[in-house]
Amino acid sequence: MTPETEVWLQTGLKKKLARKKNTRRCNGVDIALAATYPDPCRGIPLSERHTLWSLGDPARQHTLHHLGFTSLHDTPLRRCPFTPLQSLRLNTPEQAVRRISMAEKQIDSNDDRFSELSTDLKGSILERMSARDAARTSILSKKWRYIWASHPQLELDKQFFLGITPNKIINQSQFVRIIDKIFLLHHGPIQKFILYIPFSQSPDMNFWILILSRNGIKGLTLDNGYVQPYKLPSYIFSCAELTYLKLVNCIILNPPLEFHGFLYLNKLFLQRISISPSIGSLISGLPALHDLSLRSCTSIENLKILPPKLSWFVVVNSHEFEWQCFKPNLNSFVLYVAMGKEVRNVYEQGKHFNLTTLLASLPGLIRLWLDGFSLKFLAAGVVLKCPQNISLKDIYLISLQFNDLDQVSCALCLLRSSPSLKNLRIDASTEADESGEQVVNCMEAQGLEMELNQLQTVRLGSFSGLKAKVLFARLLLSQSPSLERMEIKNRNGIDAKEGLRISTELMRFPRASNKAEIVYLP
Repeated sequence: MTPETEVWLQTGLKKKLARKKNTRRCNGVDIALAATYPDPCRGIPLSERHTLWSLGDPARQHTLHHLGFTSLHDTPLRRCPFTPLQSLRLNTPEQAVRRISMAEKQIDSNDDRFSELSTDLKGSILERMSARDAARTSILSKKWRYIWASHPQLELDKQFFLGITPNKIINQSQFVRIIDKIFLLHHGPIQKFILYIPFSQSPDMNFWILILSRNGIKGLTLDNGYVQPYKLPSYIFSCAELTYLKLVNCIILNPPLEFHGFLYLNKLFLQRISISPSIGSLISGLPALHDLSLRSCTSIENLKILPPKLSWFVVVNSHEFEWQCFKPNLNSFVLYVAMGKEVRNVYEQGKHFNLTTLLASLPGLIRLWLDGFSLKFLAAGVVLKCPQNISLKDIYLISLQFNDLDQVSCALCLLRSSPSLKNLRIDASTEADESGEQVVNCMEAQGLEMELNQLQTVRLGSFSGLKAKVLFARLLLSQSPSLERMEIKNRNGIDAKEGLRISTELMRFPRASNKAEIVYLP
């Protein structure tokens, strides 16, 4: 009587086993005797495994899991956590192969849910992948083969460039050839395009902009990592449907006479850009712009008037900024100004614009970031109390010098003008502390003169034992009846003994709020 054959199907092996002389080939499947096979099933009695069929093809793994089998490469034999290990009891190898083929057809027709996903869901998956990973999805199945080529978003950013050159250095012609092939394979509209430029300007780059202008581009990012600025072609003004534009280290030419502006642009990010008078007028006339960021830009004084619907304005390291561009704006407004450098003739310019003018021009201001140089500029001509702004909820002061009387006086005036303030964060300057006797006398004489009834959280960074800083923290504790948490972070370089003295002094200060806690971080 022929003994009953027990078949074990293996799915976890990544490496195909070499066929030996006593193996048989059946419909593309290697059938090997257990005696000639490196034993992966240690723990199974030899009497119960007469024949071992190894299927090393990874493409069959889905089928085998569907049949209930798990990997056998671990020793001792482990069981699958979601389905018990099963065995097929068949008499011939042909029956096993036939059973596998039937199961594969059933899975391809009924259970291949991944290929049956909707187009929108596939697009959502590709949006969360890099360009290289998105292209690799073409090997999943026939239905996924051309999904990436029609995806409306191409992100060829710096990570993409580093990914294609992990162990080798490519030249400019090779880089251009790669991008050209991507454009050649892509079909359909391109709504979002991100490009990192690691080389000098090439005519092919201008041609890419022309292709984008004819494919309904809506979001465009050009990040020039080369030293020499990239001179934008005039095709950029043909992208009439743009809603998002980010340019880094580029030269923007004057727009043509027939250009009527980017009517749908609502977010504009410019970095290391020279603002010419024509570009300044172009920005001022954008009807839908509500988010504008200018970082390390030059000739920014050519921006005379802000767009009418602007609600988010960021200026960083652009000390030539014209504060007079602020006109009365009733919209909810977020302002971030870090000039990064002291303004020349600050007192002369302050006669025309100061903190009082700023708060009067932006009654809808809800969030405000300022650095120490901006505070010094706005302090010119400021009286003890400015007009109140009832909408201001968050204030963040960066690089505040507590030994500078102008900066501290402007900061106190700003707090007095913010009765609805809820969150306050101050990072003191990391420069060497000085005595600041004038600042101490000013705070002792003026104080806050009012309670900050809605202030809930305070964060003080780069804190030290300077008397002006300690007195400032004391004023906040005594004038904030709704305060819940004050977090104080030490300045680098303070030893443990000095830190203990500062924390002990802070804990002794009276608090207007019974639930206020002080968190001291050394």
